[in-house]
Amino acid sequence: MLTDDPGAAVLTLASFGMAARSRPRGDRSRVIAHWNSRTDGLHEIELAPRASAVLLSTTVESVTAWTADGRCHADVPNLVLSGVDQLRA
Repeated sequence: MLTDDPGAAVLTLASFGMAARSRPRGDRSRVIAHWNSRTDGLHEIELAPRASAVLLSTTVESVTAWTADGRCHADVPNLVLSGVDQLRA
């Protein structure tokens, strides 16, 4: 899995139409994206009712990373999801 790599973050996107039509008619999903990183975990990102788009904000933080053989690396950049804002026209 890509998110198991140190410092890796994965953003998966789908159009709202595909997300809404991928489920039975009465149980329509508004999830249009998934954010997954080793430090943040998995976040489902939904499009709010009457919203036109979603604005995602990220920040870079410095972390200490350890290798499998016990070596330490300081100030390793790590991408973090810092905000999800719904945009309306």
